[in-house]
This record gives sequence, C-alpha cells and structure tokens, in this order.
Amino acid sequence: MQRKGLLYRALKACIAIASLGLTLSVASPAAMANPLPFSWTGEHHFKLYEDVSVRSYHVDRAEKRENNFNEANYGGGLELTNETWGVMGGYYRNSIRRPSFYALVRFTPFHVHFSGKDELSIGGVAGGLSGYVKQFTATTSTSDWVAHTDSNGYPYLTRGVDTQTQWHTKGRGWMPGAGIMLSYEHGQAWGANVLVVPEVKSLGVAAFVGLQLRFHLFSIASL
Repeated sequence: MQRKGLLYRALKACIAIASLGLTLSVASPAAMANPLPFSWTGEHHFKLYEDVSVRSYHVDRAEKRENNFNEANYGGGLELTNETWGVMGGYYRNSIRRPSFYALVRFTPFHVHFSGKDELSIGGVAGGLSGYVKQFTATTSTSDWVAHTDSNGYPYLTRGVDTQTQWHTKGRGWMPGAGIMLSYEHGQAWGANVLVVPEVKSLGVAAFVGLQLRFHLFSIASL
C-alpha cells in the first residue's frame, strides 16, 4: 500500500510540474507575445531515451473496480525524439494483466520553457499496440429425450433442448491506439511522459492517464 501511494504521488507530481510550467510560461512577458511556442520540425539533433512504464489511473473508478483493472503497468522501452517528432516502442503489463507491446509515433509541436533546464512538450501519440482482447458470446444447444407420465399414468417421451450462452474472449492482435501526450524533460537528462487516452468503447478501451519515466541515454547529431 505504501508503494502504491508513493507511485500515485509521483504521477500527481508530474502532472503538477506540467501545470506549473504551463502557468509560469503563460504568465511571463515573453509568453504573452508567444504564449505556446510551436515547432513543426523540432531540434536538429535526436535523443535516445529509455522509457520506464510505471502506472496508470483509470478515470472511471467504478469501471476500474468492476473489471479489477491493473494499474501497476510496469515495463520498458526506447524513445528516439527531437522533442517534436519521435518514435517509441516497448513493452508493459496492461490493465487486464497481459503483456502488451507498443509502437508509436509522437508529434509534440507545442513547447513550454519554464527554466533554463526544464521543457514541457505537448501534442499527441498514435500507433499500434498488442495484448488486448475482445469479448463475444457463443450459444450452444443440446437435445435429449425426456421421460414424462401423463394423467393416466402412461409414460411418454419428448425431445428437450437445453440452450446455454457463454462469454468468450479472443485476442485482438495489433490494434490502433492514440492519445494526448505531455512530455517533460529536465536538463536533457531525465523526465516523464504523461499519456491521456480517451475511452473507445468499440475497442474495449477505458479512459486512463498513464505515466512513464524517461532517462536520456545519448544524442545523435542529425538524422
């Protein structure tokens, strides 16, 4: 319980840092002229990060309890980005406690600089992920002879049919995924990604907020 509380506080802290940075940036005189700097291309050099998936928070708490969703989504991956464009890939333990792999493209063209070392990039991610299932029903019928006795005491037979409906699950394979992304970086050394994913009932996706920690490995001059 103590570890879960610590991780929840870390998620709230990352969101608070993002909110504070946005507030300070908008409040500064420079930001009034250009409140949310926009870049189509990003920096000329790319950076490779190690991403560590940590936790998620499902927005509908009643649905979370009903389905016993897992929110300890530990995993790892790599992220190559120039803070505007990037690609991400890796593994995590998903909400239904199955292994998931993901391959995403990030586009975060809005950049907030709220100190000499801190930057918040805002945009979205889209791509594919695996490990989820869909539910369907299957109806089976069985028939057999059933013995009866009429009012005169004579036996007779009828054909009885027993129908049963059962829920089954089937893997979806690779499925599309997308969401809003807030990517925080401190001193080109470490940071965090906050992913906001909306509910998609047709795909069985519940709305959630996810947290990744990111650690800079090395930079590439240009691609």
